[in-house]
Amino acid sequence: MSLASVLAALALRSAFHAGVPLFPRSSLASSPLSPARRAVGLVNGVIIAKNEVPAFIVTLGTSFIVRGIAYPHE
Repeated sequence: MSLASVLAALALRSAFHAGVPLFPRSSLASSPLSPARRAVGLVNGVIIAKNEVPAFIVTLGTSFIVRGIAYPHE
C-alpha cells in the first residue's frame, strides 16, 4: 500500500506542476455514485462505533470488498 500511495502522490505533484487543475469544476460529491459512497461510509462508521474495531482494519476490509464487487467477473 505504501508504494501505491507514494506513486499517487508523485503523480499528483507532477500534474500540479504541469498546470493540471487538481479540483475540476464538476464536483465528485454530485456524481451518481455518491449514495453508494455514503452507504459504505455509514457501514464503516457503524462497524467502528458499535464493534470497536480499529478504523484502519474496517477501512481496509471494506476496500477489499468494494474492489471485489467492482472487479469484472469473467
